Amino acid sequence: MRQKTVLLSDEENNFSEKQENNLESDIKKTKIESQKQTDLVGKKNQLKNNMSDHKKTVHYNREPESITDDSRQTIIEKSQNDEINSSSRKPELIQNRSNLIGLSIGNFKIEEEIASGGMGTVYKAKHQTLESYAAIKSLKSEFSNYATLRDALEAEAKNQAKIKHPNTIQINDFEEVDGNFYLIMEYVDGIDMENKIQSGFKDELEILIYMKQILAGLNYAHSKRIVHRDIKPSNIIIDSHNRARIMDFGIAMIVGSESHESGIYAYTPEYASPEQIALSDNIDHRCDVYSSGILLYEMLTKRLPFNCSDPECFKKAKSEQPPITIQSIVSNIHPTLANIVMKAIERYPDKRYSNCGEFLHDLESYEEQAYVKCPKCKSLNKVQDSSQLKGLKCQSCGNKLASYKMPWKWLTVFFMLGLLFSGFFVSNHWMKVSYYKADILSQSMLERDRLKWKAYMAGKIPDPELVESFTNQAQHIVQKMINTMEEINNIPNYFVNKSINRYIDDKNISEPKLAKSMEKVKSFFPVCFVNGDLIVASCKDALFNADYSNINQ
Repeated sequence: MRQKTVLLSDEENNFSEKQENNLESDIKKTKIESQKQTDLVGKKNQLKNNMSDHKKTVHYNREPESITDDSRQTIIEKSQNDEINSSSRKPELIQNRSNLIGLSIGNFKIEEEIASGGMGTVYKAKHQTLESYAAIKSLKSEFSNYATLRDALEAEAKNQAKIKHPNTIQINDFEEVDGNFYLIMEYVDGIDMENKIQSGFKDELEILIYMKQILAGLNYAHSKRIVHRDIKPSNIIIDSHNRARIMDFGIAMIVGSESHESGIYAYTPEYASPEQIALSDNIDHRCDVYSSGILLYEMLTKRLPFNCSDPECFKKAKSEQPPITIQSIVSNIHPTLANIVMKAIERYPDKRYSNCGEFLHDLESYEEQAYVKCPKCKSLNKVQDSSQLKGLKCQSCGNKLASYKMPWKWLTVFFMLGLLFSGFFVSNHWMKVSYYKADILSQSMLERDRLKWKAYMAGKIPDPELVESFTNQAQHIVQKMINTMEEINNIPNYFVNKSINRYIDDKNISEPKLAKSMEKVKSFFPVCFVNGDLIVASCKDALFNADYSNINQ
């Protein structure tokens, strides 16, 4: 009986020991979870401090202002929730590397860091086979564990790959190495627009050239239904061929496109449109029109159209105040250009240009109006009025800008008048010539009849010598008539017939014999002329061998 009691006591002791062990295990688990939570909070604070202390780097593919502080915190919290609370997706194991120089990404080997932005770093890499260069963009090591940002980088690659335009940066590939994602882009050696604005432009024409290239690139992106949403000087680079190229199509746009669901917004207050600042649901490509207008304003004036020094001030000013007119800063700006700029930065989207294509068209029209090409050196010269060029000279070669223009309208009028008067004088000349030739023919016909009559009478005597003499003279007269007809043959029939009829009418009154003689000549015309051409043999035979037995002197 005592032994059984002891055994029961041992079982109670074992149960007590198990309870103590379980309690110690629960305490350890609680401490571990508490430590994890403490480490997580510390990591969040460290990330926040790193981003707030980060200095802006001026060069290639930067986004230091692209996301506001509140948006960064929202992104971090959302990403942590995705990693900690998701039961269907395990966190990816990613190797965090602060220095990627020497790392191989595909066929590229990273050589140097080009620029560092708020959440990403861009490196210059060399293709190991082709020896060409590319720019490789990666998330910073402190952000690489966040799935949301990795997805944004991948979305940027997919969307920017759709844009193939001379004024945008081309995406070549997208690689994953050890869980890290890298965006391989076209490498462009140049200067960003922010530094260009600070150093200054050569003239207004250079500004217009760059702005037209930017608008052309944006207009193409909008045709692919892609909105940039973060146009600013640091996102524009000017390459070695003096061509403006747009960078960073993607992170700002992708985060913004998710804004309706997640509450995450990305923009730069200094250049963002009022509807972006107001977190409107109706954000479209007109926000890029607004940002481009602010950029053009800054390129022309080296300042922004609001008297603000911090982002919060810009947010408030754009919602409550109109922008400062550009004429009040640049007094000598052309009114047409000033109206273009101010229309682009209207507070309400419906009052702006409906798209970048319209914006571009107005700039091109202004350039045609305000600039004239030199006819000698072909350089463009700014003028107040392209229609008033008298006395103006080319700034490059000194040649006169006013080129001689043929007055085609007046020339046409003078030409028609010349034809009219020349036709009048020519027709009058033909009438006079025909009338004169008709008189020669009628006189010759009278002389021929007289000679033929004499020859006929001499044959009655008979006197062969007189017959031969009169016959020879008659042949000579006939030849003279044929020569005259050949001259008439060069004159249009209308004027010949009109002159002969007028001659007959005139001579019927003054000299009837000549009128009858001309009528006789006219009767020979059908024989002498066939289809308007003089037949010499037929005419000579008809004029000379006619029957003169009944000729009445």
